[in-house]
Amino acid sequence: MDDAEAFAAINADPEVARFVNWTGPLSRAESDLMLRKTIDHWDDHGFGWWMADLRETGELLGFIGLARPFALAALADDVEVGWRLARAHWGRGLATEGAREAVRFAFAELALERLVCIIDRDNERSLGVARNLGFEHWRDMEHPRWPRGVQVYTLTRDAAVRARLSPSTRAFMEAFGPAYSGRDIEALEQLLDPDVEIIDHRILGWEPMRGRAAIREGIMAQLELSEGAPDVSGDLIDATPDGNAYLSRDVWSSRTTLGGGDVEHHYFVIDVIRDGRLLREEMFDDEAQARAAFAALG
Repeated sequence: MDDAEAFAAINADPEVARFVNWTGPLSRAESDLMLRKTIDHWDDHGFGWWMADLRETGELLGFIGLARPFALAALADDVEVGWRLARAHWGRGLATEGAREAVRFAFAELALERLVCIIDRDNERSLGVARNLGFEHWRDMEHPRWPRGVQVYTLTRDAAVRARLSPSTRAFMEAFGPAYSGRDIEALEQLLDPDVEIIDHRILGWEPMRGRAAIREGIMAQLELSEGAPDVSGDLIDATPDGNAYLSRDVWSSRTTLGGGDVEHHYFVIDVIRDGRLLREEMFDDEAQARAAFAALG
């Protein structure tokens, strides 16, 4: 509770309270109760709001972080990204900077699949922050503590990671799916780097393959095992800072030519892209092993 006095000063500002407290500025007792609930949230869930300090002076800026939006029953299982800064620090990009770290933490450390932002429709500043982070309007909702209702914005982990990919990596992903499902071997080969390498760590995996010719043969053999086009889908988990490599959770399903049975494989994939072509791919059964290998990429 070391920040209680500074936190109370922020909550007592009518402009700060305008879009977050329907009853107006908080009293010192109300602010202290809010701070106590913040601490309890950390104890109960292992995440919550961070008290944000200005690096140069240590001055309290406000809070930024994650919370369960229990006031909205329909979103009780979701996690909200929220922020509240002192008015003197508005318009400097600090809310966006801090909220971006909260998004990263939610997806990379907590492995959440979706985040929400709950914002008054007239709060243009916060709406701008949400949009800058990639959140998109989902629906308008009634709120028991906000009579005129709120707008709910959402961001999935897949969308957040996809936005961090480099243009050449996104181009590769957009081309590979149609080429693979269409069994277009020539188009697939053009998406492979001459030095492409595939390392399969799965129990029932392929032998290591290197070079376009070997990979082409492997893809052809894989496609020949399925009746019709195999269905390959995946959810992005993380991307490297340069956007040229990504980790995904993939599902490969088809009707096999061996006995006509349906086959579905779940596994984790690391793809490294160079100039829009696949340079290296690693496949894993175990998520922890995949994450460790991905972290080693830096």
